[in-house]
Amino acid sequence: MPEKHPPEQLLQALWCLPVATEFQTTTGEQLRVEFPGWLNSGAGPDFLEARLCLGDQQLYGAVEFHTHTRLWQAHGHPDDPAYQQVILHVVLYHDSRLPPLVREDGQTIPVVELATQLPEKWEQLVPDGAALLKEYERLPGHCGSLLPEIGQQRLRLLLQEATEQRLQQKMLPIQQAWNTAEPEELLHRALFAALGAPNWSAPFAELSQRLPWSALQSWLRQSPRSARAELLARWFGLCGLLPETPPNAADLHREHAHWRQIWERLENTDRLGAPRRESRRPQGRPERLLVGWFHHLQRVTPLGLLRFWLQQLKTLEPLATTDTLRQTLLQLSDQAFHTPDWEPWRKHAGFAQTAILPDQQLLGEQRQVLLWVNGLLPFFLAYARQHQEPELESLLYRLLLVLPPEPENRHTRFLRQRLFALEAPTFPLSNCSMQQGMLQLAKDFCHNFHQGCHRCELVTLLQEGTSQPLP
Repeated sequence: MPEKHPPEQLLQALWCLPVATEFQTTTGEQLRVEFPGWLNSGAGPDFLEARLCLGDQQLYGAVEFHTHTRLWQAHGHPDDPAYQQVILHVVLYHDSRLPPLVREDGQTIPVVELATQLPEKWEQLVPDGAALLKEYERLPGHCGSLLPEIGQQRLRLLLQEATEQRLQQKMLPIQQAWNTAEPEELLHRALFAALGAPNWSAPFAELSQRLPWSALQSWLRQSPRSARAELLARWFGLCGLLPETPPNAADLHREHAHWRQIWERLENTDRLGAPRRESRRPQGRPERLLVGWFHHLQRVTPLGLLRFWLQQLKTLEPLATTDTLRQTLLQLSDQAFHTPDWEPWRKHAGFAQTAILPDQQLLGEQRQVLLWVNGLLPFFLAYARQHQEPELESLLYRLLLVLPPEPENRHTRFLRQRLFALEAPTFPLSNCSMQQGMLQLAKDFCHNFHQGCHRCELVTLLQEGTSQPLP
């Protein structure tokens, strides 16, 4: 073995080749690699969607690499939810004195030590690990390798079907709860959860239950200044966003003191569970989202949340087949979620944050798209079916075609690479509908561990050109 520890990229490159496909874990179990997984160049584990055999047990999930076992703890992986799907930890050197790695679900993560199992002069097999990984990352999936032969029209049809399926899946929980709560309450819950996507979606959903729409009415009908303080003090307090230490920003000092006074006189101050992973973008901070959401609720209160959005959809209905639908939709959305110019939070990310941000809307276009796709469209699809309004349902699908896409994420980047590595798309992917279809295909096929890429049913559907429902 070389005295100088090779970088993790070299170990990852060896995993891709692969130099060996059978290993022994540090506890003596036999492990066979059926598929090493796809290289993950973003945050999270090094390889995703791997297929392994541990003894007679099939494992499907992520694989993480380190030079030493102790780096798992040093890098904070035990507290990172992205690493709760890891099925194997591959290291160059293992320290047997360390305790076993255990995920939150109680599963022990097996460890493979490479130093004792690689062939002689293995380090010479990959002179440039980084270059090999770059080439590996460019590989198409099974589906993408066939696209140049079979054409892309069938893929386009499947994406359209997948888009419809995805919207219906988002609608289903709302539809199932229709008789258990008032429709306006269900709309408030759906929108509040969508507001926090992705990291704060669950805490904000819980927040909408703790302070439901019906409870907000008494505060929202107070003077704007009073309503703002009463609501935001509660929301910030419950989310753990109201620190005892005064902020550095002078224009937030009085506000912080006032909200602390309101919060400290309350009886039920059990905080919500905060997400473990925060947005890296200051504009995505929960404080900004909550302040922006207050202004939206204050704007819709005279009509009510449900009537307000029904009115907006009625305005859009006559434009459903016109070229002006997109422009009008974005204008209505921007007006509905507008942040007043006087709002100090337009320049701040939190009481504990020191940076001053450029003056901008709190709920910008990307956040508005999340609210439409994950809140408004699923709710009103349930509403349209409940009230038998096919024209409204048709409008909702039309809106998906004209909305801008959500921000790109690792799932869409992954599938785009697998599908279009050999041939660029012949149809636009730059709208919300196609993006939602991509996300659904990734969920149904790429993340279906029991198929694996080489047995993926998407390939069969593309070859047959079928329009049967997706699995």
